[in-house]
Amino acid sequence: MKINEVEKILGVPKATIRFYEKEGLLMPLRNEKAYREYSEEDVELIKKIIVFRKIGIPVEDIREILNDKITLQEALSKNIFSLYEKMRELEGALKLCMILQEKDAENDSFDTGYYWEMIHNEETAGKKFFAVINDVISFEKQVIGDRFDLLDENGKMKYSVLDSIMIAGITCVICGLLWSFMNGMSGETFLQGMMYPFALIIIYSAIGLPLFFIKGKDKRTARTIRIICRNIFIVVCIAIVVVTVINYFA
Repeated sequence: MKINEVEKILGVPKATIRFYEKEGLLMPLRNEKAYREYSEEDVELIKKIIVFRKIGIPVEDIREILNDKITLQEALSKNIFSLYEKMRELEGALKLCMILQEKDAENDSFDTGYYWEMIHNEETAGKKFFAVINDVISFEKQVIGDRFDLLDENGKMKYSVLDSIMIAGITCVICGLLWSFMNGMSGETFLQGMMYPFALIIIYSAIGLPLFFIKGKDKRTARTIRIICRNIFIVVCIAIVVVTVINYFA
């Protein structure tokens, strides 16, 4: 059956099904026209994945379950611990929300100092609240993912942070080896070669922050700047390779 049929049967968006495919959780066969053909087994597998996701098991753990790297019981134990941690966070937040509601708190009369101190005392006593550091992590992921086209249809990262670091690292190492080969094999030339792409990656990443804010106000301008910067980045990389080759044969 086609993906449209699976979408109707399960009531799940096509983007979600494709996301599971990209994550390697299922691999439907393709017909002679290269279209995906989902079997009954694929549909049952998607159902199983959704059940696991509904109870909070991360995609990474589901992949390991399906690949027999961990047992379902191991994943459940890990997930139960994670859920308890989230419940502790919710407990503190819920308690304070109820206090604020009972006191009929309003924004213009909000006693910030009093509730700031209350949260501090509760956290000191071991109670959990939502971690604001997650806002920073989400923001950084959005900036990096948007700049380098690392987000899927659901706004989730196509690649993990480790994958992205590995890709950048491999790029730098390859450039380092090429530069070292062209300019005499030594540790010094290898490091020199690595620094060029590393500097470009840093500069390109730094451009992402202002572009993130521009995008919120003018998507077209942000997209134009992004394309220009990306093309400059590509041209500079090519220029470095060309200059290196010319110098080697000169």
